[in-house]
Amino acid sequence: MGKTKNDFLALQERALFPTYDSTFTKKDAISTGAKMTQIVFEEGEIDPLEYIANLARAAEVINTALKEAKERIPAEKSTHLGVTLTPTAGGKIYNFHEDPKWLEIEQNRKDREAILKVVSDTNKEQYDDDGVMIPIIDFTFRKSSISIKF
Repeated sequence: MGKTKNDFLALQERALFPTYDSTFTKKDAISTGAKMTQIVFEEGEIDPLEYIANLARAAEVINTALKEAKERIPAEKSTHLGVTLTPTAGGKIYNFHEDPKWLEIEQNRKDREAILKVVSDTNKEQYDDDGVMIPIIDFTFRKSSISIKF
């Protein structure tokens, strides 16, 4: 096994097991992840698509473990190994959809959005039922990304 692959495996092992001391900061975590990826993409000894597939699985394992662990610890503020755990109280969620007037306003908003999209996409002057010109609005593009499912 090449030195680069050994370096990668050592970084991978270090990243996946909770053996960090209090000096390992969030910046260190970000740097470690970036270095792992740099090794994979620059050295070419590990297939980048296999790497990302395994990262997706590892992220799911870690996220699930974190969620499960958070549900089992006391709900009190504490700091361990430089990580502060702070409980937050749930807040109110209002059920606006129970109000008929709110539902009407919400539907009117959705209808207006649909009209604005059509007018802006066609870039042609149009008027609403009251004879008022519907403005052509600007838009921005969302950042493209890669969706991962397994």
